[in-house]
Amino acid sequence: MLQLIVKYLEGNFYMKRSILIKLTFVIFLIAFITINPAYSITTAEELQLQNSFFIDNLTEYQKSRVAHAGGALEGNTYLNCYDAIKQYYEQGIRLFELDVEYTTDNKPVMLHSWDGFQWKYFGLDRNKKCTYEEFMNAKMINNYTPLSVAKLSKYMKEEFPEMFWVTDTKQNNKLLLLVIAFEYPELLSRIIPQVYNIDEYYYAKNVGFENIILTLYNSNLSDKEIISLCKTHHPFAITMPISRALDSKLSQKLSKENTYVYTHTVNDVETFKKLQSKGVKGIYTDILF
Repeated sequence: MLQLIVKYLEGNFYMKRSILIKLTFVIFLIAFITINPAYSITTAEELQLQNSFFIDNLTEYQKSRVAHAGGALEGNTYLNCYDAIKQYYEQGIRLFELDVEYTTDNKPVMLHSWDGFQWKYFGLDRNKKCTYEEFMNAKMINNYTPLSVAKLSKYMKEEFPEMFWVTDTKQNNKLLLLVIAFEYPELLSRIIPQVYNIDEYYYAKNVGFENIILTLYNSNLSDKEIISLCKTHHPFAITMPISRALDSKLSQKLSKENTYVYTHTVNDVETFKKLQSKGVKGIYTDILF
């Protein structure tokens, strides 16, 4: 916690506004520790050991399959719902990529985007965002159960003790990582941030995440820069679009450096076989479980 305060004062966190805001935030942290003695006594590392299934416990098959947006149900993709996690978890899947968006009252929920998915799957207004309460109380198609970061953390601790969450948010990624590190330190070893650039990679490391994926679908990093990062920092994995894996030698070069390579989104066996010949080890998939 002290490290979080120091890093915040140094200006490393997302909420860089003014000295008044910084001081207010620090006062809040100190007050939180004061009224929550258990939090101040138990370190993040100790909490992780109390509630951890480690990445090294995964079989190669489990590591090679990431359920894209939680996995598809009844032909529906990008659901990001409890029901998809439950179905595929029971089938032995352990890595789940889930999308995060923020509600109008700035609470993180599992949603691919506000570009119509709130209407398609929740029956909400397709032209605007909604509040947290509206989102969580909306009737999802087929009576699926919607998720928020708070709800997911509860399920990870109580119902899916071997689940790993691969994060995906295009908005305020640093803020999301800070919220997770502050509110759910016991889950840090089971949450795998996807970051989009080297700055975010260092940020995630500094906040306390152990396993980080650098995803390239929205990246301008050169092959040389990516390989250099992998040699120096050894990220958990690199994820790239199918086209980059097939059309360049990057995945093969990374494989030679013992860097785990994922591609997305792969839903047929033949494509996966082609990718494997290029050095790809794992896939984000809706259905190949």
